[in-house]
This record gives sequence, structure tokens and C-alpha cells, in this order.
Amino acid sequence: MALPVAAWVAGGVTARLQRVIAFARRIAEGDLSARLDEAGEDELAEMEAALNRTAERLGPEFCRDRSRRQELAAMLDSMQEGSGRHYP
Repeated sequence: MALPVAAWVAGGVTARLQRVIAFARRIAEGDLSARLDEAGEDELAEMEAALNRTAERLGPEFCRDRSRRQELAAMLDSMQEGSGRHYP
């Protein structure tokens, strides 16, 4: 009786860990809108909630960084264009 129950519990944990791995892959690919379904009140649920909070905080920071990089690139481009006009 215990073996089927243990297999069922292990299958549930494995499925949740696979969802966490898929989430991590999406985040690594730049999809900061990815979120995990927080299921249960165990240690995995705490980890899922922490990962969701981390993704929520990273999203706006990455957007600000991307915007700043674009601004800097535009400034550098304009500086290069300007210097080319003055020095043939």
C-alpha cells in the first residue's frame, strides 16, 4: 500500500519540479512575464512564490536597463555621426 502512495507523491513532486524548470527556462530566454502556479502550502509552494516575486521585480528593472542602453546607443551614434561631419 505504501509503495503506490509514495509513487503518486513522487510523481506530483516531479511534475511540479518540471514546471519550475520550464519557468526557469522561460525566464532565462527573457520572458519575464512567466509565472508559476503556486500550489499547496509546502516548501515547493514557498519556492514558487519566491520565484514569482523575483520575476516580478526583475521585469521593470530589465525594461529600465534596456531603455538606458538604447538611449546610450543613440547618443553614441549621434556622436559618431557628428564627429564624421566635422572631420572628413
